[in-house]
Amino acid sequence: MDINKVEIIDVTTDAQREAVYRFRYDIYVEEMGRYRDVADHEGRRLVEPDDELAKLKLIQYEGRVIGTARLSWGAVPGALNERIVEQYDLQAFLDAVPHEHLAVGERLMFPPEYRGGPLLFKFISESLVEFRKMGIQLFFGDCEPHLLNPYQSLGYRPYARRHVNKPETGYLIPIAFVAGDL
Repeated sequence: MDINKVEIIDVTTDAQREAVYRFRYDIYVEEMGRYRDVADHEGRRLVEPDDELAKLKLIQYEGRVIGTARLSWGAVPGALNERIVEQYDLQAFLDAVPHEHLAVGERLMFPPEYRGGPLLFKFISESLVEFRKMGIQLFFGDCEPHLLNPYQSLGYRPYARRHVNKPETGYLIPIAFVAGDL
């Protein structure tokens, strides 16, 4: 793969949204066996309530979807909803930092053949440039335990008092990135 030909696109059309939802189904439901109770099996889609207020990304290579991500930004009223605040243990941050400086990233996923290569670094590098323009200073997410070292090598740090362990998500470690911390 020529990493310079990878396109990271802000989702703006219904067709792009559907591509995100179908890709999520392929990865999370088919490959990982997760979210089976909430997925649209007939349409082969994984759509979640948080998608409505979030910024969705579509990652393509040579016209093929090779990744997606969702960003819930505190500047959008309601985007940092009760589920997100609880899951990422954000209340202390919300009490201390203007909401528009906070964001949570979820549903970042690539197919198996693109995991462990330069795609994650490219996505995060481009995201950080965008975060600076948006005024995001603290960025939260989570990862499976085997991904903690790669995320730490990129500057993420575990921060929460508790981890996530649910049947639909599996075991996840909350991580944070200080966007201005170069």
